[in-house]
Amino acid sequence: MVAVNGDSKSAISNVKTIMYIRPLSSALKCYNDTKGVTFKYTVDWKKLSDSAKVFLCRKNSKGKYEEIVEFKKAHNTKKSESYTYTDKKVSSGKNYSYGIKIKDGSYSSDYKYTSALYLQTPTLKRKTLSKNRVKIECKKVSGADGYMVHLYENGKSVSTVKIKTSKAFSYTYTDKGKNYHCGVYAYKASPTLYRSAECVVTKNSKYYKTKK
Repeated sequence: MVAVNGDSKSAISNVKTIMYIRPLSSALKCYNDTKGVTFKYTVDWKKLSDSAKVFLCRKNSKGKYEEIVEFKKAHNTKKSESYTYTDKKVSSGKNYSYGIKIKDGSYSSDYKYTSALYLQTPTLKRKTLSKNRVKIECKKVSGADGYMVHLYENGKSVSTVKIKTSKAFSYTYTDKGKNYHCGVYAYKASPTLYRSAECVVTKNSKYYKTKK
């Protein structure tokens, strides 16, 4: 509790600071992409004092949250701003805990927490078996419970197959033309469903899709 002297301007200023550093209402969202765990967060700067700072933190091996990046506002802005940051220091199959912290002078807010399990994007190899038969070979993704295989025609999913294995696997299908592609992402189902970015292979190239 803060005791306020009605004649003290500095005390009143401190009370305002405490009021303005309450945790923000925006949810901390994250997803796996090809480089790591990516976060999207929106800061409503008009709810904060001019001196407030907003940080993304990650829990370290000792159980303490460390600041890994500051979400800096544009000069003198009073609008909402959206930020994107990718934590690349992650390993496939491991859980991580993150939090948003707001600091203003010597005061700081409670954390707004979220957790993430990183799954590496599958590595695929495409082999032509015959004129219209193709085999996809997928390397093991550490920490995955299984894989989802999608067949795309003209960019739209036309078939989905769940592969219930944590090991490397292969999948054979009928190729129906140059606009017929195969994509694979890894998943872990317990206790929350997590998924990797999806690797999609074509006859001559590959591209990636993320679930944001």
